[in-house]
This record gives sequence, C-alpha cells and structure tokens, in this order.
Amino acid sequence: MATVNRRAPRPRAVTVDLWNTLIVQPVAARRRLEQERTTIWAGAARRAGAGPRRATALARAITARARRVEHTGIAPTIADQVDWLRRSLGRPVDGAAVARGVDAALATTDLRLVPGAVAGLDRLRDAGIRVGLVSNVLHESPVAVRRWLARTGLDAHLDPIVLSAEIGRAKPSPVPIRRALTALGVRPADAVHIGDERWDVVAAWRAGVAAIRFTGTARWWPPTHSTIRPPESRAPALRRWADLDRSFDRLVVAARDAVPRG
Repeated sequence: MATVNRRAPRPRAVTVDLWNTLIVQPVAARRRLEQERTTIWAGAARRAGAGPRRATALARAITARARRVEHTGIAPTIADQVDWLRRSLGRPVDGAAVARGVDAALATTDLRLVPGAVAGLDRLRDAGIRVGLVSNVLHESPVAVRRWLARTGLDAHLDPIVLSAEIGRAKPSPVPIRRALTALGVRPADAVHIGDERWDVVAAWRAGVAAIRFTGTARWWPPTHSTIRPPESRAPALRRWADLDRSFDRLVVAARDAVPRG
C-alpha cells in the first residue's frame, strides 16, 4: 500500500463513484429493474433450450456470480456473463439480445441525481480541484452508462470517466482509481476518492488515496454489494453533498488519518 502524505495541502483532484454517490434509484424502481434483468437473462436461457425453472435459476446465478467476480477486482462484462451462460447450457446464447435488453432497461428505469451532487462537483471544480468519475459497471454496457451520463449532462461535470467494464478491472482493485489519476496527472497523495461502498474505500487505500464514504443514499438504496466494516469504517463520512462547503477540509484531514499505515 502506497504512503499517504497526511500533511499535504488541499487535494488537487477528487475521484467520485457513480451509483449511490452521484445517482440513486428508488427502492421500488430498483426492484423492478432487477426483475427485468432476471427476465432478460431467463429469456436468453429459455431461447437456448433451458426449461422455465432452470432458466430463472441460471438468470439469478449469473448476477450472483458476476458480483462475486467483481469483488475480486475483475470486471465481468456482459459478454463474459453471456459466455458463462453458454458454457452452463452447452448451447449458443444470443448475447446481442441480452445486451440490447439490459441497456434498454437502464435507459427507461427511474434513476435520479443525488440532491446537491452536481452543485458539489461544481464547487470542487470552482476551487481548482479536478474531478473524475470511477465507477464499476456490472449489469449494463459502458456505452449505455455513458449514454445516460450524456443525456443527463452529468458527464460535463466529470473528466475523466473511468468505467470498470472498459478496463477489465473493478474496485476493490486499485487499477480504476490509478487509471483516473494518470489521466488527471495527479499523484495519489494529492487525491481523495468519494464513494458509498466498502470497495470504494479498499480500492482507494490500495491506490494510496485517502477515502471519504458517502452515506447520504442509504434511505433510498441500502448497500447491496458490500457492507462497511472495520477497518474501512474509519474513513470519514459525508452525509450530504450540501455539507461539502463547510466540511471538505476537515474530511480530507480525517480521510488521510484513516489510511492504514505501512
């Protein structure tokens, strides 16, 4: 683990997570989206010859397996997941139909910007701090995610945009954050990462970057991929983007102090 300079001045760059940090989905909409994904994958299995019960079981297994793989730091793309289904069935699978389906589901679901998030990003940029996005992409294609970012205008506030499925590595691997810092031209000691999950903190610390936990979306979407626990719970928490103005410097100091030594 790289060494963090705890006495460094205000960071030159901030990297930010996407899901549950900048955008959030109401619980009912999330459940509908998850069911729609299951239906899409089960339909692909049915067309490949699986019976109804096995098709549904395989669809759920695909999601569970993809999350386990992601937790190892590898980014399982839609193509990887299609290949797993093909090998499980021993028959060809229409991967193009799956990709179209899951991307369309993302385009039509209810996704909302976290209150104050855009203003918070702009305040960082106005202070001369560069802001980049580092996000895991598991269920949809990076093209669909970038299309959504462009449609909402969120991409105009973030540069660079690093998506796990485009580089083959996912948080908790430090590679996505390191890739963003390279694009930003910033050393790890001069950066801070903000994200909602345990893997955000782990990835940041492995990259030698201080981490701030965003806790403001739990009432909409409780964490489903990981639960914050020691030692990651030592990373300071930001509850509202609106609090960033008065608390940023204090959070940065606490975030640097929380990084494990050695």
